[in-house]
Amino acid sequence: AFRNSPSLHHCQVFGIIDRDYRSDYEIEKYKNDGIYALKVAEVENLFLVEELIRLIADYLGKSPDESFAQIREYVIHTRFAHQIDRQICQSVVAHLKYQLTAIELSKKNDDEAKNSLNVALQNIDYEKTKAEEESKFRDALCEEDYAKVLSVFNEKGLTSSIGHFLGLVDKEYCKSILALLNGKMHNEISDAISNYLPPEIPR
Repeated sequence: AFRNSPSLHHCQVFGIIDRDYRSDYEIEKYKNDGIYALKVAEVENLFLVEELIRLIADYLGKSPDESFAQIREYVIHTRFAHQIDRQICQSVVAHLKYQLTAIELSKKNDDEAKNSLNVALQNIDYEKTKAEEESKFRDALCEEDYAKVLSVFNEKGLTSSIGHFLGLVDKEYCKSILALLNGKMHNEISDAISNYLPPEIPR
């Protein structure tokens, strides 16, 4: 609404959303409205990116290699691997819901609406959607690709469970990062997460 009301302000407006379980098609559609998705599944995952973990480990006098290796192992094998079936299920449901909401029935008479609905439902392929989502999640796990895991893994509790790997209280990890971001490490932390922000938005 703010973007579509240029007469009320002189700001250049952009929207940022979580990637969540959105398809590439859905993400591209949002771009038409100046809305861009993060390169991680949810904004909380920015606290988990490799560059930031290495930066904070070094700042705290820890070994960046050892700290990241421990967190990577924990995120991929202790958390993601044990939740992958539920993650796949949630992703399939999200994709099916999007396909249903995309069905256009407005401004049609009853017969046209019924026909439009039947055609749309016939084009929704559950097995294909499930196979595509399962492949995406299992590929990330099999490849042990940390960045890819963060791009599909929706689990807000992760950020409050890794602090101890860095010598911090788990629940204080995010607060510590934010305090540093608002203080003397603003530029370093901004740089560390910049690759995961939408490149279309000027910084």
